[in-house]
This record gives sequence, structure tokens and C-alpha cells, in this order.
Amino acid sequence: MSETSVFDIDYPFPDLDPARARESLRFAAAELSDRGLASSSRWTLELLQSVPYTAATNEGLLQSKPDRLDSSALATSTPAAKRPSHARQLVPEHSTPALGMHQRMSVEPGTENESLEGVSGSHRLGHVLSPRLDADTSLITVDSEDGDAPGSAHVHWQSNTNSVDYSPGASQQRLGSASSAASVLEEETYLLAKSHFDQHQLERCIWVLESSKSSSDKARFLRLYARFLMSERKLDEHGMIIPKPTGTLPATSPSLISILKDLIDASDPFLLFLKGAILRKLNRPIEAMDCLLRSVQSFAYNWAAWQELAMTLEPGEADQMADLLPESFMVSFFREFLDRHSAQEGDLTIARIDRLLESFPRSAYLLTCRAQTNVHRLDYIEAEQDFQEAWSLDPYRIDGLADYSNALYLLNRSAELAHLAHKFSSFAKDRPEVCCLVGNYYNQRGDHHRAIEAFRHALRLDAGCVPAWILLGHEYIELKNSHAAAEMYRRALKIIPREYRALYGLGQIYELTGAYTYAVNYFQKCAAIRPYDGRMWSSMGVCYDQLGRAQDAISCFKRCLACRLNQGDTVAGLNRIIEVYEKARDFEAAASYHRRLVQVVDRASTGAESNVVARYARSYIIAARWEMGEIGSKAAQQQAADEMDDAEPEGPKVGNLALANDYLQKVIAAGTEMTDSAEILLKRLAFLRD
Repeated sequence: MSETSVFDIDYPFPDLDPARARESLRFAAAELSDRGLASSSRWTLELLQSVPYTAATNEGLLQSKPDRLDSSALATSTPAAKRPSHARQLVPEHSTPALGMHQRMSVEPGTENESLEGVSGSHRLGHVLSPRLDADTSLITVDSEDGDAPGSAHVHWQSNTNSVDYSPGASQQRLGSASSAASVLEEETYLLAKSHFDQHQLERCIWVLESSKSSSDKARFLRLYARFLMSERKLDEHGMIIPKPTGTLPATSPSLISILKDLIDASDPFLLFLKGAILRKLNRPIEAMDCLLRSVQSFAYNWAAWQELAMTLEPGEADQMADLLPESFMVSFFREFLDRHSAQEGDLTIARIDRLLESFPRSAYLLTCRAQTNVHRLDYIEAEQDFQEAWSLDPYRIDGLADYSNALYLLNRSAELAHLAHKFSSFAKDRPEVCCLVGNYYNQRGDHHRAIEAFRHALRLDAGCVPAWILLGHEYIELKNSHAAAEMYRRALKIIPREYRALYGLGQIYELTGAYTYAVNYFQKCAAIRPYDGRMWSSMGVCYDQLGRAQDAISCFKRCLACRLNQGDTVAGLNRIIEVYEKARDFEAAASYHRRLVQVVDRASTGAESNVVARYARSYIIAARWEMGEIGSKAAQQQAADEMDDAEPEGPKVGNLALANDYLQKVIAAGTEMTDSAEILLKRLAFLRD
């Protein structure tokens, strides 16, 4: 029997209990907000609002006030019995009811910054999270609830730099019990610095904290985080965030190195998060992964840390690190985020989202995730319904708006797109998602220059907005500026290397410029990420056809037909196969696909309208000649019958004169230039019947 994994959809996370979920999320939101991580705090509070509030939940919260103020919000629960015990020894146990446990853990200074270049695949995780015992580092203690009683499950994680207690109500306890004037002064100084930070006065925030020489991890994080944001702002001010169309990728801000030096001995979960984010920007994914793993192990509810961790992973690495993750429902959110951004087929992701919706039934975030997954599945109708449900819960929600506008654009919902653009631009025109919405609105109107300005404005607001980079690339393609478009797609790939839309865009650029070999390379990467997306195979087949590789082209087009396609795409795929066969002068094979095309068209239009028949009149004529036995050897007819999946397995369904007569009558009724040929064939058909 296989062991359970935290990535199992039905894994029984202990903090899914409504009372515990509310308590943990409430405390986590306060801690995140206290450190200036407003986006993560807001995400946590929105999730908190979606937790069902019942009488049992209320009773649990009332009981938690006197009894559980010291229980850690970092705690998750006792590990499942089937999980390997050795994996949990690498990290602090979050809520194991050990008796009188004292354990010291650390990482040797310098080991996490050693060069790991060239390490990849399954060996990457071998360098992650290898703590060594040290007598002078962090302390984990298990306290008893009633003094000397043995058996408490309350674990406290203590840094070697200060004694910050990450537990619900700990801030109030510290403030209420502060007996020293220095502690009170330090708290007041931090509040002043935080107020400057909230007003985006980063220089004043840094100066206040540096002047006070505050040594707490919280003050240290806010100071370094403000410096990090300043470095990003300076990149923007010097025009390095958005390169010119003829420019190259910007260099990393040199100030990040100085910030990293102050984080060498980081052990606080928030400092580890900041260190991991900086290392990722410096293209050190292995070291970043190590820091971010230790961060989420100590504080599981920092959504920004999970997002950063997802961007350090290569395909397949998530499963290898399952035993290193905390037992918290945040792991399920993390896996859903990872799968959605890796553009998987989506069925498993949809099932995971539906399972989370059982615990968070009114979560607009989860509904938006399901809609975005349906967009990846090319199911735009379902996506639109999910988006509408999410916006019914939160009418002014901005997160996911870019994907919503993309779905409306692809569905040609011009009225709805215009309504959304006017609504959101009236109060949130300086949000990147709204800029993408406005850009799509201008694109639908054919105003590409104003669309470009909207997308560039989105990138000035957030250089990591991948949809804006991709949409900007699309606009440059519309203006036939292929070099600028390629640069935009590469910037998107710099942020998310497996972003299939950017890869597909680069493939299209090389296809348009005639560099078919390079185009095939990018389309192959797309097909590896999205094997069930017919567009990738179709584009690859076109390039192979241009390179004179007919058999490879036909194989790609056939693979495209095996994907989930609508009637129009199926007909287009059949037409491409016919063209390749006829170009290779294999008319018998081409005729078999003419026959298949006619059957697809007839199924789609039961009455076989004259305009449809007129468009494919030549295929109707060839299909009729096939049924009359004028085209196709026995071998070709047998192969065609096999590919058509005819109901009669004994032999090919050929010589159907009634069907041939039906095809010819439809061509004559359509009144095309093929009418004379159809009338001649009808005379031959009458002779065959006699």
C-alpha cells in the first residue's frame, strides 16, 4: 500500500478544522501586516472570510483565548503515521506531543551560499535543507500547559538573535508585559518606522530603524525589506524595469548584494523569505529553495513565500520535496498554484480546487483559480461562468482580472469587456490587472498603440506582471515589430521559464520571419508542456511542411486531430493533411482525408447548407468518386476505413453509391463551379446503378 503524501487531494490536514483554520489565519494576517507584507496579509484575510463560521467554531475560539494563547500558529499537527519519520527530523517539528524535548538546529554559516552551479534534476534537492547541530543556534522547546506536567504539545521556535514568540496574542502579551523602558521605546520606534513604510516613505523608514539600532528580527526585516523595495524602485526610475524594444535584459541591482550580506545568518522565517526572494532574483534557485523551505516550515501561512518557492522549482521537483513541507492546507494551495502555472491539463487541478472549496466555500480566490485553469483547458465558457461567480462574491475584485478580460476577448464579448474596462478604470486605473483589461479593450477596438501604452503602464507598476509582458508581445506582433515582440516574450520567460504562451509567441515570431528550425524548437517545448493542446502540434506541422519534412508534418497534424478540438479546428487540420499529401502527389491518401472532411462537415451541419457545401465542393466531388470506386486502391481504402473508425470491422465501407449520389446532389444544389463535374458524375453513377 502506497504511503500518503501531503500532495494527495484528500490529505487530512489538521488545520482544515474551521476553528483552527480561523485562529491560524487570523494570527498569520496580523503578523504579515505587522511586517509590511500587505499582499500576503490581504490574501490570508480573504481566505479567513471564506471559512465557514459555525457555533462549533465560535465555541472553539472562545476556548482558545484562555487556553491556547501560547500555541504556535506555526504549528500544523502531528505527522501522519505513514509519512517517513526520517524526513521530519530535518526540520523543526511543528506540534509533536513529545515529552520534554530540547533540540538545537542550525545551518553552518556559508554552506547555503556555496556554488551549486551545474546541479540539476533530482540532485538539486540533495543540497537543500541539511541542518547541522550547533550549540549556539536556534532552540526548539516543548513547554507544558500546566507548568511541570509532561505532555504538552506546544512548541516554541526561538531565534538566536531575539525572542520573538510567533503565537496568537504574543504581540499583545509582549506589549502588556514590557517592563523595561527600552522595550517600550523600541516598540514605539518600530511603529513609527512602519507608518513611514505604509506611506511608501522608504528612506525615512530605513533611517528611523538604523538610527534606533533596533536588534529585533522584526525591525531587521522591515529595514531590509524597505531597502529591497528601494532597489526595485531605482531600477524603474532608471528605465531598467522595461527595456527598450532594441535593448537587452537589465542587470540586477547591485544593492541586492549588500542586502544579502546582512542576511547571512538569517534564521527568522521572514528574513529567510526575504533572503530566498533575493537569491532567486540573483539566479541562485537552489540556495533560494533552501531558504524558502525553511521559511514555510517555520511559518506556513506566508503566501508570498510559497509563491517564491514555486518559482524556484523545476518540473518534477515538487514531488521530491513533499516530505519537507509542513502539514498545512497551505501545501494544497501551493500545489494548485504550481500546477496551474505549469499549465497542466487541468483535471487534477480542478479536483484539488473543488476539494479546497469544500473547506473554503465562499473563496473568490479559489473560484478565480478554477476559472484560470479552465482557460488553460481552452474551456472559455466554463471559465466565464467561474469568473462571474467569483465576481458575484467580490464585485470589485482585481486579482485575476487580466485572465477574465482574456477570456472575454477570446469569446468576443465586446460589450462585457467594455463594461469591465470602464468600471475598473474609474477607481483602480493604476493596478496592473486593470491596465491589462484596458489594453485588451483597446486591442479589440484595433487601437494597438493605446493598447501598448496600457500594457507598458502595467509593467511600470509591476515588472513581474507576466500577462502584461505577453500581451505587449502580442501587440508588437500586430505592429510587425518582431524584434520587440521577441524581447517581451523573453522577459516573460525570465520570470516564468515554462510560460507556454511566451514560448508559443517566440515560435510564431520565428515562423513569421522564416526561421522554421528555431520555430520548431519552441513549438516542441510548448508541446512538451501542453501535449493536449492542438495548436502546438498544428504550428509545428506547418513548420515541418515548410522545411520539406512531409512525414513529420503529417504526424504533427494527425497528433493535432487527436486533441480536443472544435469543428472548425478539425476541418482546418484535415485540410492541412490533404495539402501535404497532394503536395507530395499522394492523391489516394489525400482522397481518404477528403472523405473524412466531408463526413465531419456533414455531422456539423445536418442539413448541409449550400454555403458550407460550396466551400468544400471539391472535397464532396472527390468523396463521391471514392464511393464510386474511381479513386483509391484497395489498400488505401482499407487504411482510410480504419482511420475513419467505421462500425463494420470486416472490410472498408466503399462503393456506397447512395452516399455518392447524396454528395453530388448537394454540390449541384450549391450552384458552384463544380456543378458541371457533379452532373457528369451523376450520369456515370446512373450507369453504375444499371
